Amino acid sequence: RKGLAFLLATQNADGAWPQIPAASGYQALSTLNDDVTPSHIRILLRASDIFADPAYDAAARRGMDFLVAAQLESGGWAQQYDTDLAPRSARSFEPVAASSIESAYAIAALLDGHARLGDARYLETAKRGARWLARSQTDPEVWSRFYEIGTNRPIFGDRDGSVHYVLGEISKERRLGYEWLGRFPEVIAAIRLARAAGNGAEAYAAEKAAIGEAKRLAQLANGLKDGKHRQRPDAAGPERFEAETWMVAMDELLAAVEQARPREP
Repeated sequence: RKGLAFLLATQNADGAWPQIPAASGYQALSTLNDDVTPSHIRILLRASDIFADPAYDAAARRGMDFLVAAQLESGGWAQQYDTDLAPRSARSFEPVAASSIESAYAIAALLDGHARLGDARYLETAKRGARWLARSQTDPEVWSRFYEIGTNRPIFGDRDGSVHYVLGEISKERRLGYEWLGRFPEVIAAIRLARAAGNGAEAYAAEKAAIGEAKRLAQLANGLKDGKHRQRPDAAGPERFEAETWMVAMDELLAAVEQARPREP
């Protein structure tokens, strides 16, 4: 309960949370980056289920009201906001922009809030965000991390604060040191969950369970893969048997991951 009390005490007046409490600069802004505000909302919703403390519901609701108010005209969200709900930049290479991953975090929190509290505003805001993500693909199931507010063009930042429309124009260090484009699992999940939530509570719960199971199996498979790589190639006897067992189990889990992967309806 001390950790939950800390979340209540560090919530900003606008309902969001800073990246780092009592910090300065961009770290004091109301933050979606690194799943800060959305994750705190989900934690408080879960805490309310466990402890039945109305303070947790109230704080989570304030956080979700912030997400509703901070949604951009396009339907997405920025990484962080000032006290006037204006999007703000963070590190020099993280410009003012709509962000795909942070928008996915916001959608997930709003959908959990709708499932828990039944406020239709949260569902409609999440669905609008998911529609923005769906139309912002740069290739099938590929997104840019950042989109220019107003034009929705993918943008890429550099250490010197410059912003570019072409990834190849930024320095090699930043080009290789940040995930500018990708098939982001959080984004795919957010779109699927919002679509399912539009079909009712049961569909949403089933889709969330399927995505959670696929994620769990993928984590297990990755763990087994790492374990297999730690086996000595010249192992014999029990060690050789253990290595072969790891390999078989990994293959089985990878097959299960593929089978559990959510499909288009």
